[in-house]
Parts: sequence; C-alpha cells; structure tokens
Amino acid sequence: MGTDLLRFTVEEAGALLQRNLDLHLTAAETRQMVEESEGWITAILLRAQAGRREALSLSPRSAPRQDHVYTYLADEVLSHLPPISSFS
Repeated sequence: MGTDLLRFTVEEAGALLQRNLDLHLTAAETRQMVEESEGWITAILLRAQAGRREALSLSPRSAPRQDHVYTYLADEVLSHLPPISSFS
C-alpha cells in the first residue's frame, strides 16, 4: 500500500469531520484543508480540533498561515513542557 492510498480525499475528509466531529464545512473549506494537509488525516484532525474554522476563510485578508501546525504545537503542547537547560 502506497502513500497515495493513505491520503484522504475531499469527500472522505468531509464525511469524517461531519460524522466524528459534527463539523459541517463547505466543499471549498474541506478542499482547502485537504490540500494544505496533503490529505494526511492527522493534520486534518489537528486543525479541526484546534478550532481553526475561522482560518479556513478563503478571503485573502484572513488566509490561513502556513505555520498553523507549529502554532498549534507551540500553544497546546510545547508551552506546557518544562524548559530544557541543556541538550546533552
């Protein structure tokens, strides 16, 4: 099985988000989310669960930032870890 078979299509992602998260996105919003995540379900779910629906707006003024995964990890995961004093 190759990576192409593991990637979610727009239809698969939309059905999953609607059924499991009760998130009803437009076809354009779902397509944008799938394109930006390259169909990888973990990225799709992280974005949906992070409450970033407003970032899905297709207007240029509020276009999603390309570092949304980093922002989520920094805010929700890394900020709760103790500081590292050395890397040894």
